[in-house]
Amino acid sequence: MPETVSAYRNITYRLLPGSRSNAKHLAGLAGACRFVWNAILAEQSEAYKKAKEAGEKPPSVSFFSLGKRFTALHRTVEWLPEYSFGVVRYPLKYQAEAACHSLLAENPVGAGWNGYNVQILRSS
Repeated sequence: MPETVSAYRNITYRLLPGSRSNAKHLAGLAGACRFVWNAILAEQSEAYKKAKEAGEKPPSVSFFSLGKRFTALHRTVEWLPEYSFGVVRYPLKYQAEAACHSLLAENPVGAGWNGYNVQILRSS
């Protein structure tokens, strides 16, 4: 079987906000995205651990299910509505993709977390 070669690329962007208030808002937005990522990841990890201990099916990690959890978080954290709903929620798309890739690495052939055949999700 041929060996797979991965190439990693790095792209750096420099943001020029134009004013101190814009810079402050962008920094707050980045912090809000980081907060949402970490909060949902911690919640997902805890739910996964509980399901594994109980011998149950692990929770869904689709963007839709993570979005429902985000909505609940958005309602409970009082400062989070200050930032755009869509922008702050968007990192969860990458979290769902990362979970899917992690699942593929653990179980390359078989049923996925949501009962779908994992092979269908593989890109050729």
